[in-house]
Amino acid sequence: MVRPLYFRVTAVNALRQLVEWDDVARVWLTTHHHPIADAMMEGLSIIGRGGAIWIAITLALVILDRRRVHAAGVVLVALALAFVMTDLVIKPVVARARPFEKSVATRVIDRRPLTYSFPSGHAASAVAGAFTLSRLWPNGRLVLWSLATLVALSRIYVGVHYPLDVLGGAVLGLACAWVAHRVAAARL
Repeated sequence: MVRPLYFRVTAVNALRQLVEWDDVARVWLTTHHHPIADAMMEGLSIIGRGGAIWIAITLALVILDRRRVHAAGVVLVALALAFVMTDLVIKPVVARARPFEKSVATRVIDRRPLTYSFPSGHAASAVAGAFTLSRLWPNGRLVLWSLATLVALSRIYVGVHYPLDVLGGAVLGLACAWVAHRVAAARL
């Protein structure tokens, strides 16, 4: 018979190894820089703040076709839900320090956020935005998901997140988009 303590020790060791991998991956990603990539990644990080790029795309699509107003509401609900869950619920509970707080050698290209690191709000809003906007603009799926991926990855590159922060944010953003669509479907 296997004792429960064994499982706890194994889970703790697995978590410890995962966090080590997370830091190794972050260090590798943040030490391979090029001036052009620096500018591009900082720009992507800036347009991703507060879901700005996703709101702008949504507004442009509504201006082009006013029949998309209801679907645009779903996008905005998904983005708002991603913000609330990320910044007001999960970050304060997990309270993971940013990479530059743990290691002063971390190169930061963009501004240093004052919030905690996990999960990435940029990644959450990027995935929530891409998912919901893909339903509003199906022909733009490739562009939307490519942009979402680049915005999310930019947060690691600019030195303010770990890979697991971005992955956690992406999963959270997907969940928020799914909830927004379910709520909208139930109201119709």
